[in-house]
Amino acid sequence: MLLSLRMFSPAFGVIQPTRWDAVEVLSRPEINRWQFVRMQLEDPFVEIQSVSNKVIEWRLLFPLMAYATGMRPEVYAWLPVLGAFLCLSWLAWLLRRETASPWLSFLGTALFATGSWHFVAVGWLGYFDGWFMLALLLTAFSRSRHVLLVTALLAPWVDERFILALPMVLGLRFLFLKGWEPEQRKPLLKDAVCVLTPAIAYLVLRLAVLVFGSDGHSGFMLEGMLAVIGGDQWPLVLWGLWEGLRAGFILLGACLFWSYRDAPRWAFFTFLGLVALSTLVSMTIAGDTARSASVLWPLAVAGILMLAREQKPLALWFCGGTLAANLLLPAYLVFLVDQRPIRSLTEELDRIDSYTVAKDPQLALRYADYANYLVNLHDQDGALQVYDDIVYANSLEASMPLYLVKRAELHLARGDRAAATGDVQTAWTLSRPGSSQRRWLVEHYGDLLRETQP
Repeated sequence: MLLSLRMFSPAFGVIQPTRWDAVEVLSRPEINRWQFVRMQLEDPFVEIQSVSNKVIEWRLLFPLMAYATGMRPEVYAWLPVLGAFLCLSWLAWLLRRETASPWLSFLGTALFATGSWHFVAVGWLGYFDGWFMLALLLTAFSRSRHVLLVTALLAPWVDERFILALPMVLGLRFLFLKGWEPEQRKPLLKDAVCVLTPAIAYLVLRLAVLVFGSDGHSGFMLEGMLAVIGGDQWPLVLWGLWEGLRAGFILLGACLFWSYRDAPRWAFFTFLGLVALSTLVSMTIAGDTARSASVLWPLAVAGILMLAREQKPLALWFCGGTLAANLLLPAYLVFLVDQRPIRSLTEELDRIDSYTVAKDPQLALRYADYANYLVNLHDQDGALQVYDDIVYANSLEASMPLYLVKRAELHLARGDRAAATGDVQTAWTLSRPGSSQRRWLVEHYGDLLRETQP
């Protein structure tokens, strides 16, 4: 964990407590969700107005625990980091148990910490990806039926992506434990019942709320997924898929190779179909594609274990080489509209006070593209946050009237005419007298201008 943090550091200039309410960073993914998470600490059942963050209305396990114990936001912010630590600790124990090799345990755990899930868990406030990955690993590799049951009961209330990944993870468990052998069928069937019973109950509840109640997030997820599948964003989807594991795909390939060699053809191709389906769904339901690809990491872990079964020295070489490659290769968090490099600890400490869009006009343009993307997905609150960030960049005065007008349109859509009038008036003031910008403002927003001008 410390090795990964040295090479791939959180953006401390964004997530430090003194910046939690700083408007210049509010739309950054590291802190975008945090204001809504803090609302949940006051009321776990609060309605989240931002559509892109509405998902947390169903992620109630930790908000309820925090509310019941009176946990402060400063403490709650560390729960995702704790989840990452527990996930890596359990993985180290698993690798040591299965391989009896302390070196393989170290290398495999260090490699696992170079995944995008870890960058998010330790660097994005309010994202519990460490706990999500722990749930996937427990479901795939734990030998305790009680652990399986508790995991299936709790994990959907941490991250509903657990339900979406469950068929693939159960398929991996079947292959890893050689479920086609007669002596394994009955125990694996009991395992599946332990996992699927609470998972199906959760799924029925979600479907009932979607059909008979008000579950805006599920509809938003489906709409966004169809838009990606039918759109032109596949290059970013594929790039995000690579960034999720990077060289870790070598060990994923080892998992598939040994599964193809050892398992019956029907079992292997069924599993391959589940992997393809889980990957497609995971990569298209959210805009952070690199983070979504982390769902494939349990297959890389299985690759380490399958290699160790055959030749432990070969597993050490593969694992060490893959770790070295991931530490040396550049890492990015890829979104459907943008990408961000993951910098080293030294670089982040050097730029700790430089996080603002004011110094980078091209970044402001990418932010505007992201705001338009949110508008298309009907997330006006999220888009308004992004334009707040852009408008804060006061050195971009040449293009500022355009961004102010865009923000005014969002204010009008939300019924806040006073705020829209203020933005249009500011855009008029920043425009040159007699310019085409002023003529355009009069033509399209003359009624708002007349409210503030004689």
